[in-house]
Amino acid sequence: MLTGAVTVVLAAPDVSGWKTYRNTKIGLEFRYPADYLLKELATPDGRPIGILVRNAQGGPTEWLFDVSVEEWTEAQDRLRPDNTAAVLRFATDMAKSHCGADGPDSSVTCPDVVKSLRFTNPSGRAGLELHLAELVDSHVEGETPKTETRTKGPIYAV
Repeated sequence: MLTGAVTVVLAAPDVSGWKTYRNTKIGLEFRYPADYLLKELATPDGRPIGILVRNAQGGPTEWLFDVSVEEWTEAQDRLRPDNTAAVLRFATDMAKSHCGADGPDSSVTCPDVVKSLRFTNPSGRAGLELHLAELVDSHVEGETPKTETRTKGPIYAV
């Protein structure tokens, strides 16, 4: 029988020296440590398509997180803000499509959502936090093929 209680208090990190990334064209703002590197990706005409953030001491491919910017112009008629179900399906489909990868010795897919939470960010925008089932199929020559299942996330769509 449990007779006591445990209280866990998590202190907020000191973010006083952090930088703020802000892009009013896409309505995105976030803070990141001042010693981290940020790289914006854009189309030749300047339309933002992504943001990568990594520790300055990390290797060139060791990104801490990335932000993908997807264009909705083709689907705006059916993805109105009042059509929440369609927006959530769109976000889920985009997250699944960004997960897939094939290589010479393995392939990765994310066929299922294992957790989905709706939220509202501080700017009042509706968002979705997704966690996907990630399947890694390894097929190294001379070895027995194996499948590893893990969870990929959180993935945020705003």
